[in-house]
Amino acid sequence: MWGHNGAIIENTSSVSLLCENELQLDRVWKVIVTGSLGNVEIAVSQAALDAALTTPTTEVIVFKVADDPNFTTNVKHIPVSTRTLNGVPSYVVSFRFSGIKYFTYSEVLGIFWNGDANAWTGGSGPSNAPAVDAINGGLDGGKVLVIDSETSGTNAILSESTNVECLWVKSNSKLVVDSDLFVEFNEDFVLDGEIRLIDDAQLVQSHVGLSNVEGNGVVFRDQAATVQNVYRYHYWSSPVVAALGNTSYSTSTIMFDGTAKTSENSIAKAIDWIDYDGSVASLSGRTTDPIGIATYWIFSYFNGSSRDNWVQKLSTGEVDIAEGFIMKSTGRSPQNFTFKGSPNDGTYTKVLNPGNVSLLGNPYPSVLDAVEFISDNDNVIDSTLYFWEHQGETTTTGTVEGHGKFVILVDIHRETKQWVWLPIQ
Repeated sequence: MWGHNGAIIENTSSVSLLCENELQLDRVWKVIVTGSLGNVEIAVSQAALDAALTTPTTEVIVFKVADDPNFTTNVKHIPVSTRTLNGVPSYVVSFRFSGIKYFTYSEVLGIFWNGDANAWTGGSGPSNAPAVDAINGGLDGGKVLVIDSETSGTNAILSESTNVECLWVKSNSKLVVDSDLFVEFNEDFVLDGEIRLIDDAQLVQSHVGLSNVEGNGVVFRDQAATVQNVYRYHYWSSPVVAALGNTSYSTSTIMFDGTAKTSENSIAKAIDWIDYDGSVASLSGRTTDPIGIATYWIFSYFNGSSRDNWVQKLSTGEVDIAEGFIMKSTGRSPQNFTFKGSPNDGTYTKVLNPGNVSLLGNPYPSVLDAVEFISDNDNVIDSTLYFWEHQGETTTTGTVEGHGKFVILVDIHRETKQWVWLPIQ
């Protein structure tokens, strides 16, 4: 059984799809299905819908369906296709109705991945996928990107980097960003599903201020330890927290065995966190499946003035966002780890006491530009970055003070911003 609310089809209202205006028909249809119906094709006159929506060529006409007449629950946006039926040019969509559903039509400046159609709509890249341009300008930078794997579970895979204005990854959906690529947004970010960053792929947030993240979805981000044995430390920071709204993290809730690197369908295995039990064996990591990490060697350091200010965290101690930690690895080099959780986003501020030292880290699921970092903080740092790698120990029989291998990035002329890398031993 189906019918509509009686609204004149030419009447429309302005609503929103995240950061974008959405022009929507006032007419809403209701469908009640009591049995099993299967896929149904729904067609509407192209001329009638164009007259109501007056669609610019840059916008996408979608079939909008939800569980309620206000379109707030289980909302789907399905781009229509064009076909001539009985001599009438029509907009056509296929949908499987069940229970009670409400639908209408709207138009929006957006890019859509629909898994059931295995297709992109609305992008300026190949096969209508999104592409790169300046945020808030150009081709795709002012659009909303919506990822919906739908009932087929066919996921979206980005084979080109892209800039968009806002992003929504729906529940049970994945956005897979291929190696060396990025997806960048600068406004709303609703993550109900997953974003999987392959190898060095990045999620770039170009807005300022507080976090824009909503939803209980997760990001997968791989990082590798390259220390040569189980006696050397690696320095870390986390790009994620265990749950949306958390202001700190513990290693056991965000760090997973990444020996099998992140892929579309990879499983992030829980690490075997080895607590010290008095034995020498419990002080070393292991290349087992899953890998084992000795928790005794996990420490943080914030506003300290001596080596006595290192704080042992083990695997359960909390570390604030943007603060780092040290941890020994498995002895395998490289040893890949997968960070999995709600992505950090927005501005993080740390107050450092004069004369003290703090171990901080990049809190984002993207790289930082070292030169830009120095320039932005030119009034509070000395325009030099030191990059340190642990060298030395091959046993636990003693300590070596000052061990390490350094490379420094120096601003050799502050006015003209000339930079040079200086390797030192």
